[in-house]
Amino acid sequence: MKKARELVQTVKAELRAVAGRMVNGVQLATGAIKAPETGTTPHEVVLEVAGCRLLRYTDDTHRRHRHPVLFVPSLVNRAYVLDLVPDRSVVRYLQAAGFAVYLLDWGIPGTGDRTTTLGDYVEGRLDLAVDRIRQREKVSPVLAGYCMGGSLAMMHAALHPEKVATLVLLATPVDFEEAGLLRTWARSSAFNLDAFVDSSGLVSPDVLNMAFTMLKPSGQARNLYSLWKYGWSKDFLRSYLAISKWVNDPVPVAGEAFREYVQQWYRENRVMTGGLSAGGRNVDFGRITCPVLNVIAKSDHIIPPPCSMAADKVFKGSRKFENQVFAVGHIGLSVGEGSFTKVWNRIAAWLAKEDTAGERGKE
Repeated sequence: MKKARELVQTVKAELRAVAGRMVNGVQLATGAIKAPETGTTPHEVVLEVAGCRLLRYTDDTHRRHRHPVLFVPSLVNRAYVLDLVPDRSVVRYLQAAGFAVYLLDWGIPGTGDRTTTLGDYVEGRLDLAVDRIRQREKVSPVLAGYCMGGSLAMMHAALHPEKVATLVLLATPVDFEEAGLLRTWARSSAFNLDAFVDSSGLVSPDVLNMAFTMLKPSGQARNLYSLWKYGWSKDFLRSYLAISKWVNDPVPVAGEAFREYVQQWYRENRVMTGGLSAGGRNVDFGRITCPVLNVIAKSDHIIPPPCSMAADKVFKGSRKFENQVFAVGHIGLSVGEGSFTKVWNRIAAWLAKEDTAGERGKE
């Protein structure tokens, strides 16, 4: 009898799911269900420079830690992935955990950015943002860089170690000998980097999106399967549509910055071999003495774990270095279901401990 009752309950649940899929499917197809508004956490713009905006999130209700967190996103994606929707917002989570939070929104490059270099981003826009935060907060910030944003953050920390309290690298490439298919494509003799950049000056977001899709061709099929399996849930659809909106909202990349990144990082692996430069200055990661937390996504298909794992060989001067590996993917690190209980609770705890460990940098 017990098994019969369980079978009946299972059948009823599946019928409800089928009905939910049908109703939600019709509403999705007719536009009755739309992608939610993204990036809604209350904020103020405290700096604007060269198309970039420094956002300061205004709710300090729960603040109890001295050092604010500055998120440095990738140049190839929109920054609002870190503040997607209220229940999937890294920004809101860290606010609730007691931190003041800033986000550097790089904006959308235009034709005037064709000659913008990595040095312009690091020594210009990022450094100005850090200075503004130090001016407002009277302490140095935690720099938290995501993917390519981690590359920019670590360069800034090397060039200005006195301005950074702690460095957090999120799915950040370090050893490009371990960079997988992107390394193979970047070093292919069939890829004429100079001709590619010079042809337009800006790298099309469609080209980059296609490259990322080709890294995991099964990804789209898996997404469609998830949509079918969980499409009965409006909560799931809300998150699904928000993530899809972000994935399909890429930005072009300044040509010169792209050229530098591919040449110095992917082709020549200068992070590991030395000789990396930004804005005409040598970048010496040995100058970084602040604590470094290196966060690795175990299922990352864009930045393979071995590519990030080598960071301990780079930050030898850090007074505290730690790798943390999580069973999530590249995007799931910030917006995946359960990422806050799996990932960000540990990151927040680590940062809280460092916040009380003493002065970080010159205040």
